[in-house]
Amino acid sequence: MTGRVEGKWRKSEADTLTGEKYRNIVLINNWTLSGDYNMAADSLRLSVLRAGANTTLFKLVQLTWAATFDPYTADSTTNARLNRLEWAENRRFLRLTNMSFNIGGSATSQNLREWFGGQKKPTTPQPQPSQGQQQQNVRRDFVEAISIQYNFTFNNKYQNGKDTTIYSTNELSLAGSFNLTPKWNFRITRVGYDFTNKRLTFPDFTLSRDLHCWEMGINWQPAPERRTWAFFLRVKPSSLGFISIPARKTVFDEL
Repeated sequence: MTGRVEGKWRKSEADTLTGEKYRNIVLINNWTLSGDYNMAADSLRLSVLRAGANTTLFKLVQLTWAATFDPYTADSTTNARLNRLEWAENRRFLRLTNMSFNIGGSATSQNLREWFGGQKKPTTPQPQPSQGQQQQNVRRDFVEAISIQYNFTFNNKYQNGKDTTIYSTNELSLAGSFNLTPKWNFRITRVGYDFTNKRLTFPDFTLSRDLHCWEMGINWQPAPERRTWAFFLRVKPSSLGFISIPARKTVFDEL
């Protein structure tokens, strides 16, 4: 099964053009529920039940949830499914085996200006500046774009004969692009913190310099699993895209 949940929000004033007093809002973009029953099987005819849903908050933040439930009990030693209903053993209709939750959002420099600076799009047409004025009025924000993600996943299984919750993912990650100067850019491809293992996860940084038709920079991955850095010099596709001259040197640190 799949579906969508919507609601109605009463407007403070009716629309002067259509006369509508309510505005439709989406509460859940999409939800799913799936499972099956195999009549030909001699045991374990019921499959696991999978459920999920996602929604959007403030048009920018995405929330996703997913979970798996099992109607049968499991062996306390091997965690194998047994042909006995969970209700008969533990008075539970379903046994939660795993669940994941993700929340994340991204914003551009325009979004940040609207939030913190109160900047709004003009309602009346504005005179177009000349080409010289456009070059003088070019605005470079320190934060060009930024995104944040939080992932949380856990599994339920038997350990030493006890029903135990094991957290496999509990991580907060960040990515973004920052203009240090009109020519220098610092980019975080991904950097995260693992709350379960209490360590950074795969940080990836890039510092680049705009050379008009060219671009040069250095990329650094300091995580113990990688420990690499690379220097690059490349042609910008928007200027001399017909030229293909890769110049790249990568160094791997010895572990």
